Amino acid sequence: MTSPTTQSDVELREQIQNVLIKSHMYEQFNTELRSKLLQDGWIDRVKKMAIDEIMKQDGGSATDKSFSDILSAIEGPALNDVPEDIKTEMLSKFKSFLNDVVE
Repeated sequence: MTSPTTQSDVELREQIQNVLIKSHMYEQFNTELRSKLLQDGWIDRVKKMAIDEIMKQDGGSATDKSFSDILSAIEGPALNDVPEDIKTEMLSKFKSFLNDVVE
């Protein structure tokens, strides 16, 4: 996932987050996305990725890997594993919400 690189990108992201939070849509989008990912089995697959990553090092000593290490190892594969239909549907809803806010 890429992060904003310019000041205007950061400001725009903050504005969008504020609108989402104030309108309670952040929670609604988050709940809907979580539900879809849970139904798909994605959350269980990501948990397995994390466990497998922990187990890779020294027989699975959890103290040997930081959260950042595990995240950096599984973030890309986990994001790639999100089903396209879920990505498309949620992105469409998000764009629709933003269009309504801008109008």
